[in-house]
Amino acid sequence: MVQKIKPKEAEKEHEKEVKKELLGPDEFISRSTHVFQWIQDHSQQVVVAIVVLFAGAAVAGTLTWFQGKKNAESSADLARALKVYHRPVSTAEAPLNTPDDEKPFATAKEKWTAARDALKPAVDKHAGSGAGRLGQLYLADAHAHLGEYDAAVDAYQKYLRDTPANDGLRFLALQGLGAAQEAKGDLKAAAASFKELTALPTKQGRDYGYFNAGRVLLAQGDKDGAKAALEKLTKEKDFEGSPLRARAEDLLATVQ
Repeated sequence: MVQKIKPKEAEKEHEKEVKKELLGPDEFISRSTHVFQWIQDHSQQVVVAIVVLFAGAAVAGTLTWFQGKKNAESSADLARALKVYHRPVSTAEAPLNTPDDEKPFATAKEKWTAARDALKPAVDKHAGSGAGRLGQLYLADAHAHLGEYDAAVDAYQKYLRDTPANDGLRFLALQGLGAAQEAKGDLKAAAASFKELTALPTKQGRDYGYFNAGRVLLAQGDKDGAKAALEKLTKEKDFEGSPLRARAEDLLATVQ
């Protein structure tokens, strides 16, 4: 005998499914496995900016010749590692004259393993330099793609320790850190990282911070904390154009 589902029960089941979907990691994080599409899209500009900064400093005489040489070397090493990071994954045959170091990777695992192995020595060698710090973010991303969340968390935290509070890329590090912590099941730490993201001097990434803090707090059963975070995103004028505002409103509607 087939048991019929009553209309009210069906409605409740639907609400559960919707809430489950809303509580999942947001699309921004999911589509690149925890890290910043922004830095990937702007990587060449970021590296060039570092090179120009170092060159300008050398011209101005604020760096010694030796320091200038080291900075140029660190930027070059990072650029070589990023060439591996940006190589695509494809099952299609590359043209016969394609150099080996430009051929697509056969699998995502192969790509991210190679990227991690290229970035780590560059980051370790140039620790403390601008290129070395930037490399930490890429290294963390590679670890996250491989599911090495403990290593990803360590890399993000090192970047945050080594950069000032007004650093322009801290929002990316905090976003990636929170996502990695959530992926490894540490929801309390993830919520704290997302909340820290909302307190940065710049407003970049704050909408992601409020939404994900609210989502993770709700998953932990902290309805008051979740409501406070989500209401920031749904009510403040600064976030009127945020792609996450509508989703925050939907999630807020489920908080009883």
